[in-house]
Amino acid sequence: MSVIVGIDVGGTFTDLFRFDSDARTFTTAKVPSRRGDEAQGFLNGLTAIGGATRGSIVFISAGMSYIPYPYQVHVGAAKAGIDNMMRNLALEWGKHGIRCNSIVPGPISGTEGMRRLGGDAAPWAQSKAVPLGRFGHVEDIAHAAVFLASPLASFVTGTVLVVDGGQNLAGSASFAAAIEAMQAQQ
Repeated sequence: MSVIVGIDVGGTFTDLFRFDSDARTFTTAKVPSRRGDEAQGFLNGLTAIGGATRGSIVFISAGMSYIPYPYQVHVGAAKAGIDNMMRNLALEWGKHGIRCNSIVPGPISGTEGMRRLGGDAAPWAQSKAVPLGRFGHVEDIAHAAVFLASPLASFVTGTVLVVDGGQNLAGSASFAAAIEAMQAQQ
C-alpha cells in the first residue's frame, strides 16, 4: 500500500491518497485538522486511511534554506520552515515508524525554476557554479526520492539530502573561479 500526501502552496496538508496495488484500489480522504494543528490532523488522517502508520515522507526544500541568495528571502524563510518542520516530524512521528526527510535540488534543467532564472542560456548558467560541471536532471531528484522512500533508507530520518552537483558547497564557485583566474595568469 502507498500513501501519497497532498500539500497546498500554503503548506497545509489537504488530502491523502491511498493506492493498494494488490487490490488495485485508490482511496482519497480529506485531512481532518484544525488551523495550527495540521500535523496532528495529517497523522490522524494517515491512521484513518491506512489503518497503520509506517512509511516515509519526502519534502522538497531548496539551498536557500541554509545559504542566502539575493532577492530570495521569501524562499529562504519558507524552505527553512519546511526543513525544520521535517525535523520536528521526524522526532514526533518516528515512534509511529514514519521517516521524514528533505531533498534540496540544485539547478535542474528543463524545470520551471530554471526557466524563471533565465534557463540554460543565462549568463550565470555558463559559469562553473556546479562543481560536477552540469545541471541536474529531473531523474536525479526522482532517484533521491525513491532512495529515501525505499527500505534502503530504513534507518534514515530527519536528514536533508542535497542533490545539487556540489553547487551549495560554501565557496565552491567563487574559489574555483579565483583559482582558474590565477592559473590563467601564470
